[in-house]
Amino acid sequence: MLACFGLVSIAGGASAHTPTVRADCSGITIGGTSYDAGRDNTWTATVNGVTTSGVFGASFSKSFPVSQDGTTTTWSMRVVGWDGNYDSGVRSGTVGPCGQTAPDDGDLKQVTFCHATGSATNPYVVLTTSVNAFYNAGHIGHGDDIWAAFSFVKQGQTVSVPAQGDQSVLANGCQVSAPPAQCTDGSNPGDLDGDGTADADDCGFVPDDGDVKKITFCHATGSATNPFVELTTSVNAFYNAGHVDHAGDIWPAFSFVKQGETISIPAQGDQSLLATGCVREVTPPTDGPTEEPTEEPTEEPTNEPTDEPTTPDEPAAQCPDGSTPGDLDEDGDVDAEDCDAVLDNGGEDDGDGTDVTGNGGGDNGDGVVQGSGGETVVSPGSGSAPEVLVPNEVQAGLDDALTSAVTVLPTTGRPFPGGPLLLIAGAALLAVAALRPARARA
Repeated sequence: MLACFGLVSIAGGASAHTPTVRADCSGITIGGTSYDAGRDNTWTATVNGVTTSGVFGASFSKSFPVSQDGTTTTWSMRVVGWDGNYDSGVRSGTVGPCGQTAPDDGDLKQVTFCHATGSATNPYVVLTTSVNAFYNAGHIGHGDDIWAAFSFVKQGQTVSVPAQGDQSVLANGCQVSAPPAQCTDGSNPGDLDGDGTADADDCGFVPDDGDVKKITFCHATGSATNPFVELTTSVNAFYNAGHVDHAGDIWPAFSFVKQGETISIPAQGDQSLLATGCVREVTPPTDGPTEEPTEEPTEEPTNEPTDEPTTPDEPAAQCPDGSTPGDLDEDGDVDAEDCDAVLDNGGEDDGDGTDVTGNGGGDNGDGVVQGSGGETVVSPGSGSAPEVLVPNEVQAGLDDALTSAVTVLPTTGRPFPGGPLLLIAGAALLAVAALRPARARA
């Protein structure tokens, strides 16, 4: 577009004051001629919103470029004489579009920047992406990232982005000089104790791990068919839910850190259930028929008589003649010393309960008298029945029978006080019957 101004004439023969302007895609030119020399005449021009001004004498000429990116350029101008007269007024117009529209270059243009990691030991990493990726990933909104100023075209418009952050870090490849070491071992653990300062107090401090550490345990349900369920929680949740006080729960030994101190918890319950997922293994019954118990006939009791109790052995003879006189010397032992203790007192009874042996044949009241003729006189008592003479060999057998009977009854093995009397009576009757042919003596 070309714009020209005609000459302005002033009546009365005064010299002419002529402002001029030309505007096309090659540029915008403004000027003026025939103004008063030596005076401060003024001009003002605005191109795409940018205003420029100056003073001139008799004439002037100024040129301004026009955008060649396919866009339209707007302009305005004004020329005024030194005394305020000969004002051209504001003249304006547009030029274009001129040239080719600039394509978007956000996918082509690259930007290198320092991305903040949040790490105390490695706070930044170097990244290089397209401008569009830089925007799409949200880095433009990261207040800790560092980049240099850059620009790009979007929808025909140039977008300029100012620099952000410490440019010396960007120039150093995003490497930050390491701070002095907190601890004597050269480490920088940070503010572990939570006092707001990363200092030597944090060296060796072990932070609580109850929220991080996990524990798997068997929780008792109280159900007979499903007594346990498997649970996995943090140690803090294990404590907060009160499982540590559940006597029926099962857990392995574990430890955790609280306020810088390690706390160890011993295992509880049947640890084998933890290996089976808290399920108690049950052996299923076999499919085969169960074995019927055989009914063995019980042994019929036999009617065989039990072994007869043995009769106690007869005691060995006390004396060389085969007799057993008993404890005649009253020393508490029945032995050979009693063989010489036979009383010879003329056949009279001395009252010691021992049958009298002598020549007199006296009676001590027990119904048996040892006579001098080698026989025993059996007297039934104080009645009038005649006495019976019993041979000595028969008397010896009766004495042995009486000794055994007094000691133990054959059938029961227990002493029986009445036994001797019965045997005496029976033996006497047998002896009388056997010797019935013998003649009685007076």
